[in-house]
Amino acid sequence: MTKKPKKKKSEKRESCSYVIEIKDWDFSYMLSVNNDKKLLDGLYWEHTDLEMKGNIVHPEKLAGKENKITIMADRVKARIMAKPEDYEQFAPRSVGSLTIRGSQSEYLGSVPFDAYQTICTMLSAGKIKYLVLHGEALYRGAAAIRSITFQECFGPDDLI
Repeated sequence: MTKKPKKKKSEKRESCSYVIEIKDWDFSYMLSVNNDKKLLDGLYWEHTDLEMKGNIVHPEKLAGKENKITIMADRVKARIMAKPEDYEQFAPRSVGSLTIRGSQSEYLGSVPFDAYQTICTMLSAGKIKYLVLHGEALYRGAAAIRSITFQECFGPDDLI
């Protein structure tokens, strides 16, 4: 008796919107001389990130859960956005990842470097109060996020 080969299940995960009301934020910037050319290209190395804390307001089952958000500025994304024809073979899967397991609740993502300053300016002016993440539904406590939106207001029309 021969066994039939098992069919692979298609990994079609449902989509979900996650909305975080921003309660606090801070940013940092570091510039240094690049002494290790094997590790990094270029003469200098820089790092900047935006650290935020907030409470999830959607989906309802996660409402009230505190979330730590880290958003890094990425010069590669800025180059890709400026000349997408040079990166046609590149197929990005996400702009970040959301992890919610037990007491751990955090988002780690990146934005193009040239957008970072605008985001920080808008935050300091009080024009950004919500972070809306669209991506996969949580699976084993993790979700790939396909889009990120910074908003002053939030309403039901902002959900996918």
